[in-house]
Amino acid sequence: MAIAKKINQIVEAFELWRKNRVSRRSATPQALRQQAVDLLEHCSSSKVTAMLRISGTQLKQWREAVEPSPTSSDFIRLPGQGAREPVANEHLSVELRLCNGAALTLSGDISQAFLVAMIQEVRS
Repeated sequence: MAIAKKINQIVEAFELWRKNRVSRRSATPQALRQQAVDLLEHCSSSKVTAMLRISGTQLKQWREAVEPSPTSSDFIRLPGQGAREPVANEHLSVELRLCNGAALTLSGDISQAFLVAMIQEVRS
């Protein structure tokens, strides 16, 4: 479906909902919210808000509800300084996979100091 046709259908759906809603304070249906957020893939937020006659605040709230921001559980914290070092016979395996398909695998007797040095080198 051409994007212009899709946009027109969404605009018409919003207008139909406005015409048939019980009151001006009626919540926007979830399906319409999702369609508005989906338009952001093709149009700027200012164009979406103008076409659909919604506020920027509404669109931002809907986008955040559909695409929640990453939570702290997405981040894996490495032990800080002062954490125990692996004992000499402790086997450690670390695998890093990047979204471009590259991978790095380390295994064996790897110290925390070695991992910290590698991370610092990559950051620089």
